[in-house]
Amino acid sequence: MAVSYPLGPIAALDIGTAKMSCVIARADANGQVRVLASASRASQGMRNGAIIDIDAAGHCAGAVVEKAEAEARESVEKVIVNLSSGNIRSKQQQSSITLGQRAIETQDLNQVIAQSRAETPTEGREVLHFLPLGYSVDGNRGIRDPRGLFGQTLAIETVAISCLDSSVRTLRTSIARAHLDARNIVASAFASGLAVLHQEERDLGITVIDMGAGSSNIGVFYEGEPIFCDCIPLGGAHVTQDIAQGLSTPVSYAERLKTLHGSCLSAASDDRDM
Repeated sequence: MAVSYPLGPIAALDIGTAKMSCVIARADANGQVRVLASASRASQGMRNGAIIDIDAAGHCAGAVVEKAEAEARESVEKVIVNLSSGNIRSKQQQSSITLGQRAIETQDLNQVIAQSRAETPTEGREVLHFLPLGYSVDGNRGIRDPRGLFGQTLAIETVAISCLDSSVRTLRTSIARAHLDARNIVASAFASGLAVLHQEERDLGITVIDMGAGSSNIGVFYEGEPIFCDCIPLGGAHVTQDIAQGLSTPVSYAERLKTLHGSCLSAASDDRDM
């Protein structure tokens, strides 16, 4: 099946606790993406990855998008936005249908996917990503494309990444204050994994931790797909505050100490360095 790419500019908006960033790009007919412009500025109306002031966050988002538009000489109305809060969860489940010992067709795949989506609990939550992890035919697992195979039962394993409805509504409302439409909302851990991991790493199995200023997003990838996503409201700013309090030093000095000398890995020189 041919893949179509947007003819106009593609805008991605990264809403973080410390800063907001916007990238504007354009894809050609072959899917090659060329970055036209990027911009960033200090965030407003944010705390621990969540929006606490709709007007301030919306104004900041509009300002950073406008700055990127000026550099790219393009105008955008729709943006792809990340979400780093809202009690993000991932849930795996399995659904199956009965075939009757016949060849599997495309309509069977559509049916079992629709059944799995219908069985996904959504009360008070919005599904951001719904992804098939693999199929099984009569108990034989690990099948990527079962079409043409014969069997009695077709099963699918899926993962649904969801968040609270209220968080999505708040995000969309804030973006709308900047006269922008959130075309897609992406879980930050999922986006980070696609951005920094090689396909082989995602296939073999790996965990990516995206530590921002106010929140940390965790994504586990296996066989190319995200099988687990989570977010905790702790980030680099909390580390800075701990250093500042522990050493009784200004926050700016603590940030510099963390940036220049902070590490999660111990070294033999730690006991000697001052």
